Amino acid sequence: MDGFSRPECLPGTRQDILNWITDWLITPSQGQNIIWLHGLAGSGKSTISTTIAEYFRELKRLGAFMFFDRSESSEPAAVIRTLSYKLASFHPALRVAICAQIENDPGISEAPIRTQFSKLILEPLSSLPILHNEGPVIVILDAFDECGDSTSRRSLLMLLAQELEKFPSAFRFMVTSRR
Repeated sequence: MDGFSRPECLPGTRQDILNWITDWLITPSQGQNIIWLHGLAGSGKSTISTTIAEYFRELKRLGAFMFFDRSESSEPAAVIRTLSYKLASFHPALRVAICAQIENDPGISEAPIRTQFSKLILEPLSSLPILHNEGPVIVILDAFDECGDSTSRRSLLMLLAQELEKFPSAFRFMVTSRR
């Protein structure tokens, strides 16, 4: 599904939850950089995440918005490369740092997911102290429960759980899924 066909909340609706999530995303807190919105299928999680994404896109603070769909190819193996691409599109200095990593190791896309994460995301981020003071940079992963099968998704989830805390404090993550 392309982003243009994803619905947003109707004007004036869901204001309490939208305000609460937006406030959380713009307020850095030590050791907590991930908010998880979970609920039943059809409860509005994707509509909320799309509305939040558009809000931060307008502010030029949306680092990445990724949404998963079982009916399309949403493989966990591609998440790191896609996230890297979206972050490179977000910030020119980050683009240069990520491109340098690819030039140094043209086969990085075939490396294990942990190596890709380190080389395509963590190392470029750590090389740019300017990003540590800018913010917020919002990354949204919508419908995470529809990313691949349970085994491959679990591997990606373990990687993210261990590594997202290493991001600069300006980076804030929103993940939506079913329980």
